[in-house]
Amino acid sequence: MKTEKLSHKIEYITLAFILILYAWKAYPISNSLVPYDSSDFSAHIFKIWFVSENNLSGWNPYWYGGSTLFKQYPPLAYLIPASFTSTGLYLSYYIFFDIVWLMIPLALFIFFKNFNLTKIQTSVALIISSMFPGSLVFFRNSNLPFITSFLFSILFLIYFKKSIENKTNWTKPAVLLISVLLSHILMAGLLYLSVIVWFLSTYPNKQKIYSLLPIFIIPVLIVSFWYIPFSYGIYSGREGGLSVVSDPIGYTTFTANQRLETMGIPTEIFLFFAAATTLSILATFIEFRSKLFRQFLPWLLIAALLFTILDYKRIVILMPIPISMLVCLNLNKKHLHIFTALLIISSILVFSSFSMSFRQTAEYPETGNRVVFYDEEKTCHGCSFFSAYLPAIKGNEIINGWLPQSQNTNSLFEKRGPFLKEIMDPISISHDEFNKLAKASMLNYIVVSSNSTEILDYFRKNVAFSFLKEENGFSIFKSKEDFSYIEIDSKQVKTDVKKFNSKITALFDCSPGTLTIKETYDKDWKIKINGGQNPYRINDYGFIESDLKIAGECTLEMYYQQSFF
Repeated sequence: MKTEKLSHKIEYITLAFILILYAWKAYPISNSLVPYDSSDFSAHIFKIWFVSENNLSGWNPYWYGGSTLFKQYPPLAYLIPASFTSTGLYLSYYIFFDIVWLMIPLALFIFFKNFNLTKIQTSVALIISSMFPGSLVFFRNSNLPFITSFLFSILFLIYFKKSIENKTNWTKPAVLLISVLLSHILMAGLLYLSVIVWFLSTYPNKQKIYSLLPIFIIPVLIVSFWYIPFSYGIYSGREGGLSVVSDPIGYTTFTANQRLETMGIPTEIFLFFAAATTLSILATFIEFRSKLFRQFLPWLLIAALLFTILDYKRIVILMPIPISMLVCLNLNKKHLHIFTALLIISSILVFSSFSMSFRQTAEYPETGNRVVFYDEEKTCHGCSFFSAYLPAIKGNEIINGWLPQSQNTNSLFEKRGPFLKEIMDPISISHDEFNKLAKASMLNYIVVSSNSTEILDYFRKNVAFSFLKEENGFSIFKSKEDFSYIEIDSKQVKTDVKKFNSKITALFDCSPGTLTIKETYDKDWKIKINGGQNPYRINDYGFIESDLKIAGECTLEMYYQQSFF
């Protein structure tokens, strides 16, 4: 009798087991611990802080790339945790991340319950999909938008299937698809492709296809107010994006080894898992006439193809769903149970061996504006990328920020890219060349790891900078001449600058000539001098340049008003 009761509840016992494992791996509820060496964490925690302080459409000077988060990043995954940062910046991030993380197996459970699976099959599918190492990559990288978008994707699949089969209202799947689009645009693209392949494999008739159109098209139209300018900004000039790799096998192997190392998963365990997965999938071909096989094999094949040929491997997060559904077919044949058992064991071993380290947040030195950091790792191992958000929280604009490709869109990168490349490798250029760049960008502070002897020596010998102090393992240098915010004909002009989110005011003495404002160029700036509109253009470094024809005391007023087209 007890065995029968356990068998009846096996799927719920499995769900509880997985939730316990997920809770074990969850982020700590802390306002002082941060992930050890996680670049994505630095990027996303900054955006949450910025949104909480300046809203989505405010001008972002801190990474020196300007523009707004709303233009460059999907807003939804930042708006939610930003709404309760009063509990603490890190705490709001961890709470939201853990909620999303724990909801993923719940959503997968509901998804599998929508299919005609036995309780054992549901349990097996849930274990394999939840333990699959793909989602661990984005958990380890603290990729909050992608994990959030993945959760919304699963929920979309649930209501999408119900809407198609039961001819119910398509409002719920449409709203969830909007949520996917506003959380991570590439995840939305991968979801569109996967669902279309699955849909055509499942409902190959025109009537069903027509019913699909409003669910897919209306959400895109609704979010076009953001998606169109975002797409234009990202794909008309930003460095990075999707590309086909020349050596798919070599690149995939390299990426896998790199990820395994960062996640702490032993190679032997992963190879065991990969072999069990491959054998389990091959075994399902015995059931090639099955409806599940016809539904999910095309999805898996297209996902596997994209994973292999593209340098952007995030399609891996959608592969566990078709794999899990296919593997359930092996439970129909007793002699194939061994493959399923091996896959379950290897999946649990991979998930259990995954590890993630945390450390106390780094103590960064106090500086003024603007600042550049060199060789942080030599002072504070595991602190890489922390400078992307810690100086900003203290109000300091930073040259290097997170990644150049995340700072610059459109033609701006053509100007800013070479500038960043040179300034981030100072020993490759002369002091005069570096000082020219520093002056052109108002770079007044240099922070160098006190253990970085070569760069320290470079700045000690640079007559344009003087040693200021040593703090928290960093040596700080300051320009002897205060590089000004404004130049006229390449001459420094003393300027009283005040910044208020998307408004900048500056008082200075005018004289006819070429005016340079050391603020990142964007076509959406409205610039006035003494109340009159002033046309402007982009200079060689990506800053604002204009012609000045008046003399005397001047008041510069700059307003950032984001346009959508």
